[in-house]
Amino acid sequence: MTSLKPQPPDQKQRDLIVSRLDKSMLVEAAAGTGKTTSMVQRMSALLDRGECLASRLAAVTFTRKSAAELRSRFQIELETRVRDERKGSRETNLQRALGQIDQCFIGTIHSFCARLLRERPVEAGVDISFEEIDEDIDFALRKQAWDEYLARLHATGDPILKNLDALGIRITDLASAFHNHADFSDVEIWPAQEMPPPDLAPAREILLEIVEHVERLKEYFPPNHADCDELMKKYAKVVRMIRHRDLSNPADLVAVMEAFTSVRITRDRWIGCAKDLPKEEEKRWSQYKKDFEPFLTSWKKYCYPICLEAVRPALEIYDRLRTQSGKLNYQDLLTKAAELLRDKPHIRKYFRNRITHLLVDEFQDTDPLQAQVMMFLTADDPDETDWQKCRPFPGSLFVVGDPKQSIYRFRRADIVTYNKVRDIIIESGGLLITLQANFRTTAPLIAWINDSFTNHFPTLASPQSPVYVPLLPGTPGISGNGEHLSCLKLSGSPDSREHEIECIVRTIYRTVTEGRVIVKSSGEERPARYGDFLIVTRYKKNLGLFSAKLQEYGIPHQVVGGNSMNQSRELALLHTLLYAVVRPYDPVALVAALRSELFGVSDSALYDFKQQNGEFSYYAEIPEGLETEDTRALSEAFSWLRTCSSLLRRLPIPAAVEKIAADIGLNVKAALGQGGNVQAGSLAKAIELLRNLRSEMWSASQTVEYIGQLVRSQEEHDGIPALPHPDEAVRVMNLHKVKGLEAPVVFLADPSGEGRPNKIDLNIDRSGEQVKGYMAIRGPRINFYQRTIALPSDWESRENAEREFEEAETKRLLYVAATRAGSHLIITQKDKYNNQNPWRFFEPYLKKSKPIELLPEVVTAKESPQSISIAESSESLAQIPGSWSRILSPTYQVTSAKVISHDMQRPAQRMGEHGTEWGSVIHRMLQVALLDDKIDLTTLADSALAEYGMDSDLKGDAVQTVLSVRSSAIWKRAMDSRRKYVEIPFQRLVRDESHNSVDMILRGVIDLVFLENSGWVIVDYKTDRYGASPDRLVELYRSQIDNYVNSWKEMTGETVTEAGLYFVSQGEYVRCFSPHTEPHETQLSLRF
Repeated sequence: MTSLKPQPPDQKQRDLIVSRLDKSMLVEAAAGTGKTTSMVQRMSALLDRGECLASRLAAVTFTRKSAAELRSRFQIELETRVRDERKGSRETNLQRALGQIDQCFIGTIHSFCARLLRERPVEAGVDISFEEIDEDIDFALRKQAWDEYLARLHATGDPILKNLDALGIRITDLASAFHNHADFSDVEIWPAQEMPPPDLAPAREILLEIVEHVERLKEYFPPNHADCDELMKKYAKVVRMIRHRDLSNPADLVAVMEAFTSVRITRDRWIGCAKDLPKEEEKRWSQYKKDFEPFLTSWKKYCYPICLEAVRPALEIYDRLRTQSGKLNYQDLLTKAAELLRDKPHIRKYFRNRITHLLVDEFQDTDPLQAQVMMFLTADDPDETDWQKCRPFPGSLFVVGDPKQSIYRFRRADIVTYNKVRDIIIESGGLLITLQANFRTTAPLIAWINDSFTNHFPTLASPQSPVYVPLLPGTPGISGNGEHLSCLKLSGSPDSREHEIECIVRTIYRTVTEGRVIVKSSGEERPARYGDFLIVTRYKKNLGLFSAKLQEYGIPHQVVGGNSMNQSRELALLHTLLYAVVRPYDPVALVAALRSELFGVSDSALYDFKQQNGEFSYYAEIPEGLETEDTRALSEAFSWLRTCSSLLRRLPIPAAVEKIAADIGLNVKAALGQGGNVQAGSLAKAIELLRNLRSEMWSASQTVEYIGQLVRSQEEHDGIPALPHPDEAVRVMNLHKVKGLEAPVVFLADPSGEGRPNKIDLNIDRSGEQVKGYMAIRGPRINFYQRTIALPSDWESRENAEREFEEAETKRLLYVAATRAGSHLIITQKDKYNNQNPWRFFEPYLKKSKPIELLPEVVTAKESPQSISIAESSESLAQIPGSWSRILSPTYQVTSAKVISHDMQRPAQRMGEHGTEWGSVIHRMLQVALLDDKIDLTTLADSALAEYGMDSDLKGDAVQTVLSVRSSAIWKRAMDSRRKYVEIPFQRLVRDESHNSVDMILRGVIDLVFLENSGWVIVDYKTDRYGASPDRLVELYRSQIDNYVNSWKEMTGETVTEAGLYFVSQGEYVRCFSPHTEPHETQLSLRF
């Protein structure tokens, strides 16, 4: 007799998901309860029972990865049902659904909104060919807007600068206010109550008293200022500021008061004073600081409306740049879609008929604008313009979320909005479904999670926090092997961090290599694999340390949420090199490059170079009188830098940077070092980022500036492997990246990073009819100090309100962390200073846990000295010249596809009056123009001509040349194609089959390649003039085109159906290759 599979304890709730298709629903699915399964079952049931067609079904997910998983599981579910159902109408429904599955939308909210806008662009007021931009490109646009605004202010002497200067504020200090405005574009009001200038006279009197007090105190200071303690130095600084500033000027007075920051005393530095005096002076300083705080707060509230008004024009520039270029960022997509549905009832009716059922996953962490889109789209009244009054048509809306896992408030996620939508669904007759059965985690660990969190959530839901719904074991009887919870206890010693990392990594290493068994929540027992382990940190700053240790042990791993790409040494070297190249007369930049491991020129050589009156410019001559070796090193370095400069002028910037990095050996250096797979991949990723931003950066200087931002981690990116990670790899990530993930064994690691509470910078109030924003405007962070510049008038209450949200979200973050483990959770604690441990919340609940001790060190083979005879030594010395000869003998040669030709006479070539740089200008303009057909060609011509050192008077000719190409048939084919790429670099190995020479690396750049229905088309631009027939030119360039075709086939594995030459001057396109003229490997003669 077959035993029935036990049902989970919440099965009745799960049944409602597929039985009540006539009801809209909010499914509150706790961690590990099967959110994706709920979505799949609801979607399948709707199609199975004929409630809707696949083309009218839309499922919105949080990430692209979750969308791909949902689509895959949905298709498998439909295929399974088709296979299992009997003959009848339901089989017909399922078969029809399976055939139309590609018509069902499954994707992110941003891609969903983009689809709505593309379908009705005119009514939405967007460009019909708008481009969706990611966060990197959006950041570049913001920076461009801010820089343009600052330049305009200074060029025009705008009164804004004078007004801010009177307040002691620099316009650059307001960058954070600009970015906050841009991030929260849906905020309707930023209240800024005008305040009267505060009376600072009492503060001035206190400062004058301080001067007198310090004069009396100086007799206890050491005679040498360097021997003073921190408080003495602060007193001296304040007195200096008071004497050199005008205290009748409020800005100067405020600057002095701001100098009263926290200090520490060193008792033994005080000379000849009473024992208690230093402590009394520390208290006195703290009292001064406290006395000044009301004055400073009043001043900052006075400055707030002035600062807000100062940044608004920058926002207008930012909006203009996106509008003119036809670009929409993520916020634009949501905002435009919501406005379209709100303001156009007939459009809403149209989409209501097009999309009858909308399903939304992970709703607790999505943008509040998503609530507007989904409520307008499913509303039963198409004329209602207030989304909070919309009521979804019965059965049209299915929302899945878990308010206990709402952790992205800093990314605009808002639990207040979640609560509003929940209330709307319930009040309109919908159902609230609660899922508690957890299929991820073993029963003992579930019991521990419940014990830990039950008393830390409110008994009644509040605006900040939901109630706690306890988890239930989804698979009864699976209890694990008794080791479900462990504590890694660290001492407070300075090396405790290394102790922890070593212990965790070695535990993983031993567990896998010794074949230890783990138990999954399903009850399956099997030997551990590296993919069974997940290391979670609260913050991302130390992720690289875990990565380095895993690399040391040779453990495959993947880091997510860190900035390992930014930490790449090779990326920093690339920036050092390029910075020197684009600043040829900057001696500091040049010396930095020469001293680096790129060239390795010694300090003594540089000193001798200067003593011989050498000029620190790579265009200068090397002076005589240097050592031969130093002359050679400097000559080679200068020659290399000139070559790099030439490449940046001749090639598209990303292609030039890629070639420079490869030729100087940075790729090889990265690959050969520790963790070379990730290091080489990170360098390649940085270059790919340049390629993605090529339409936003027209000059080499802009590119180098961007690489500098990457090196300084102003824009952070994870590293990636050059070769794919094996499927089984340890995952390392910070807590905000762990949502939706799980592992049998989870480490909550890195007990550092938390001290005093974080500063509150922003409060967004969505509780009323209008969305209101409040921000603390702060200047740039310098070391550990960040100046507060301006505050809203009611900031104290706003800060307290936001603190409540932050504290509630912190508990939810800990809940997310604790619910990732399947069978074993290991949490790090400290004997000392555990108050700074982000995992200290768990300390009271770890008393019965099994401790983890530091494992004994892995024994490695030690090197032993060996004796060498004189004969062996002599023999080795004799072999050295031969070894050097072999090392210096080339094993391959590198050449360009353009220098390869048949053994034939070239036809006469007429370069024209503009020279080879003209071709580079036209290539650059055609590259950018194809990527952005709305680009201002005149501005583009100015930039390109300046970059190649050509006369700006030629811009008319350049524009006309590009316009001529854009009017050609081949250009129109490219614009109408399914996909198109420009300036694609390639390199391929051409082996020497005869063994008479060496293998050759063939490099080139394909000008244009696009995909038509029949296959790929390759086009190479020729800007020179030739006095020859088309047939003659085809024969001349046949080998070059063949190499392009063969290279594209090797890179993509796809078919090339056509390749040809476009002669720009003649306006003529000549086909050189078609399927009937198969490319061949030509016997090549190389002309260097």
